[in-house]
Amino acid sequence: MIVTIDGPSGSGKTTIARDVAAALHFAYLDTGALYRAIAYTFLSQSIDYSDEKAVEQALKSIILKIQSVNSHPHYFVNNTDVTEHIRTQEVAGVASIISAYPKVRAFLLPVQRNFAANNNIVCEGRDMGTTVFPEAKSKFFLTARPEVRAQRRFQELQPTDLTLKQLQQEIDERDRRDRSRLHSPLKQPEEAIVIDTSHLSIQEVVNTVLNIVRGPHWEHFAHQADIGIRGIGRTIEEAFEQAAVALTAVITPPDQVQAKKEISFSCEAPDREMLLVEWLNRIIFEMQTSNMLFSCFHVSVHDHTLSATISGEKVDIKKHQPGVEIKAATYNSLAVHCQENLYTAQCVVDV
Repeated sequence: MIVTIDGPSGSGKTTIARDVAAALHFAYLDTGALYRAIAYTFLSQSIDYSDEKAVEQALKSIILKIQSVNSHPHYFVNNTDVTEHIRTQEVAGVASIISAYPKVRAFLLPVQRNFAANNNIVCEGRDMGTTVFPEAKSKFFLTARPEVRAQRRFQELQPTDLTLKQLQQEIDERDRRDRSRLHSPLKQPEEAIVIDTSHLSIQEVVNTVLNIVRGPHWEHFAHQADIGIRGIGRTIEEAFEQAAVALTAVITPPDQVQAKKEISFSCEAPDREMLLVEWLNRIIFEMQTSNMLFSCFHVSVHDHTLSATISGEKVDIKKHQPGVEIKAATYNSLAVHCQENLYTAQCVVDV
């Protein structure tokens, strides 16, 4: 699986990509580091990086490799580890210049794709979802207001002789180059999910990306003596369905419940939060009156009306080993909301 995270400098993509990769146990590919590794090599060898022909000639003698060292990616140029030398503003500026050269981009393309061929990866850059991995199923584009991006970069570079104003000017110039270059310019992939990180914490952005990559899913959260259930999905229907799976999971693993018998019903409520409570309590009612457990849920929500079909089987004490009895869904921690194209439906159930 390939997850691409594109965006301009200072949008947070490097930190987010690294944390998302760690959470998913995926390999992390910092494509910007590849350009920086080459840029550092040109600087250290006094190659005129403003001369495109000189750069193309120098590429012929470069062998670039990515290797894992203590579970972290390291970048080797001709067997020399340059990882610790590529995070300066000078190297970043040169990397932005040479990244506009078609031969440089062509040189790095197989390096990146070969790495992805053998790994599940999270990669970040400026053309990951458009040029390098256009077939990726999970694409994100991070952005932030220019002044926020400059402040982040300023803090990252401390100590530095640059002023915040100078750094803002450099970022503006880099953005101009990245967006206007003829080959693989910085742009938002059409199918990418856009996240403005200006007012979001790192963890909030990471959670948003993880929830979308993982797709519809459920989870439990602690709440005093009771159990919080949460459904997450790309639509409100998916969120309600996943909340119902979380309800079953309080009693027994949902994959232990076969969809043998089908029950259909509808319910109404004045708002979506109350509709969630009505939905879950109707499932609990069916559990109690029919002595059943359910694992398959199909929901349709229109305004304040929910229509559903639920499927399950009779409780088998030996097979399901129910440890608790659910009394009711409550109004505690009740919430139904949408953020960054993702719906969450949650509440606490009394057990």
